[in-house]
Amino acid sequence: MTARWPTVSATPSPDNDQCDGTAGALGDLLYADKSKPFVREEQWVGLVRSIAARDQVALHALYERMHRVVFTLIMRITNNRETAEELTLDVFHDVWRRAPQYDAAGGSVVGWIVNQARSRAIDRVRFVPEGVGVPATGR
Repeated sequence: MTARWPTVSATPSPDNDQCDGTAGALGDLLYADKSKPFVREEQWVGLVRSIAARDQVALHALYERMHRVVFTLIMRITNNRETAEELTLDVFHDVWRRAPQYDAAGGSVVGWIVNQARSRAIDRVRFVPEGVGVPATGR
């Protein structure tokens, strides 16, 4: 007997919040907070463009929307809360510095930020001696 997985339809339906013909990513469906409005990519790009123009309010807005995702990813990779807190701030500092170079053709804003977080966390795990900032994970 073959197990059958439920399928997710990209077709808009009355039960689907995205009735504009676009399908969300799996993460959007699994972790969607229905109390918060869906953020379109154009809005993310607008925040990054505002940050590039040195708008601190835009940086704060981006941080408020993304810091939990960034922190959680880093925490899962490093298994160290202090390191995750430090690297989360580093990621958003990099966003502030690198916003003028962001190219929407290279990927989504969320992907850009998550990639920075992942890279920083992996670098920390690889290049920090055991016992300094990141506990040994048995790898």
